[in-house]
Amino acid sequence: MEDPGNRVAILEEQVRALLHWQQAFCTTFTPVLSDNYPNQANVHPVKLPAFLPPPTNARHQVPTPPGTPSKEALEKIRRVEHMEPKVRSAPFSSARDLLEVPKTPFIKLATEICDIIQRYGQNINTDNPWASRQKWLAVVEECVEGSKPVRMILPAFPWKSVNKVDKVTGALPDFGEQLAMSHLNGLCESIAEVYEHGAELTIASDGLVYNDLLGIPDEETWLYGEALRKMTAAKGFSAVRFIRIMDLFSDSGKGNSLDEYLDIVSDYRKALETQYGDPNFDIREVIHRDEDYCMTYCGYIKFLKKDLVHTHMASEAKTDRQYRKYVKEVAAAMICRGLCFAKLIETNRPDYVRLSIHPSTGGTKLSVPLVPHPSGRFSMTPWHCSVAVGIDGQYRTAHAMDLRETHDLIYKDGRPYLYRERSNLFDWAGMAVEFEHLYPCGLIVRPTEQLKGQLSLRDIDMGKLRKLTENQSPVILRGFADTTEQDMFVRKGGELGIVIPGISGPLHHVIDSARSQKPDGSMYYASVKDVAETEESRDAETKFDQRAESSYRPKFKILAYTASDSANTETTLFASSPRLFQFLPPPYTAERLAAISWKMDSDGFWNKKIQGTPLVVRHPVHDFPCLRWDQPWPASKTDFLAGEVPLAQN
Repeated sequence: MEDPGNRVAILEEQVRALLHWQQAFCTTFTPVLSDNYPNQANVHPVKLPAFLPPPTNARHQVPTPPGTPSKEALEKIRRVEHMEPKVRSAPFSSARDLLEVPKTPFIKLATEICDIIQRYGQNINTDNPWASRQKWLAVVEECVEGSKPVRMILPAFPWKSVNKVDKVTGALPDFGEQLAMSHLNGLCESIAEVYEHGAELTIASDGLVYNDLLGIPDEETWLYGEALRKMTAAKGFSAVRFIRIMDLFSDSGKGNSLDEYLDIVSDYRKALETQYGDPNFDIREVIHRDEDYCMTYCGYIKFLKKDLVHTHMASEAKTDRQYRKYVKEVAAAMICRGLCFAKLIETNRPDYVRLSIHPSTGGTKLSVPLVPHPSGRFSMTPWHCSVAVGIDGQYRTAHAMDLRETHDLIYKDGRPYLYRERSNLFDWAGMAVEFEHLYPCGLIVRPTEQLKGQLSLRDIDMGKLRKLTENQSPVILRGFADTTEQDMFVRKGGELGIVIPGISGPLHHVIDSARSQKPDGSMYYASVKDVAETEESRDAETKFDQRAESSYRPKFKILAYTASDSANTETTLFASSPRLFQFLPPPYTAERLAAISWKMDSDGFWNKKIQGTPLVVRHPVHDFPCLRWDQPWPASKTDFLAGEVPLAQN
């Protein structure tokens, strides 16, 4: 009979692999108040979690999903690769493919890196979502063997759509590009978590490849690319690089100034077609036999119909049929140019993993949506759409014409930046404030520059703040006065619900000795329960019950940071449970993780004991699954409160 203790050990190993992601998840809504709270770079982007390995001890048996290689096949794999078996997110089509992996000491790490890259992809073939994986695995393995960064290349970010009436906010990058850069930089950061030499993602700007075909000026193309480079540098996306076509022709640095770019752009466009074009190329034959090019061609026709509607091509067309003919001619020309550009990249960057923004079969590249969509569908590219932020904090791509009736156009630095769903939650009467939406979740609220330091925490409508945190947690209040007045801080917490007292009073103080020697700590917070939840909630206002976990389980936490935090310390992290469950690799699902519970056994002055807490709970407002977890905090990390968090299967 199987030892129940072994099964618990297995579950602990699996979920700790998930939590190695270093993100803390719970249903607590978190308003955060401080000028010292980490800036946007510290509200870390969602890095898709590393795949969860099954137990490495062959004596422990757990249910395996359909399609998992047999024990005998996995034993052969272990002998071939000298590695423990792992359940991958479809990196191979069969166990036979696994057995064909070359025997090298670097294959295990290279495979793990490819797993991470693949989880950012979304090809149309679900049975074999990255058909060219074996080719790129060899490229990654060579990087690992040479102790070099893993390098990826993505032809993308040409210019904003020529249709600035119906589709986009303007001619320069906006929030859509910012989200895309956050996502791509997050891919590189995810690789860096498992590989010390990290990764670099190079964007091969393809604006000059196509802009003349659509009537977009060369100057506008250069200005878009230059603004994108400045945005990426300002946001600290250090893993993202940019090259122009001149760099691919080994003329590094040419075209970096606008005047020089305008002087030489036509020459490079001509050289691209002369050196990499095929005079015998038959576009119809290629579209007929190549599924990827057929999808790209159809995609071009779809967006060009709307892109060109306000150009001379539409005005000169006497009939709809003639306009469609123009559209198809431009789409065919774009296919020809794109093929030339692809050959240029393949010739000059053969050791870069090839990514693409076009849906494909994965036969030669991995298709990567740039703005993860809550529905899971392949989102539009930022230069062909606008980004809409919903009340729920989710980001969606849509054409500007479809948003104007229900969303407000929000400006940043005097330029249109995004569309935000219309709501009085963003109308803080009598308080001139700005809202900054973060990736992948969260919101910063700050006074306008003219009123910085003049608006007080005491004047904030906590009802609106509560609604915002229920939808877009964490909400960070920055630049408000009086956040260090602790009595007032507790009163404002009471406007959210019932403040749950602890042994030392309504405020909990946290001291980080590495950064603060202040007696009142570097952070303090209040935990708040909903007034109407249970009788226990009302009792908790005057009594702290150490035995009843529900008596101190908060719905809100309001925190104040009194010590500054430098960038990239990873001491405080927030992430999105919907994103976590959306990208869980097979065979893990919310339902499977919901069968696990945990308990806490901590010593110190808290002496807190919690039993049977589910790992997955439902969001109390929106009902989606959330991961609820208290990170283990062993005695080796603290002089005050040590806590063990073992897992069990219900």
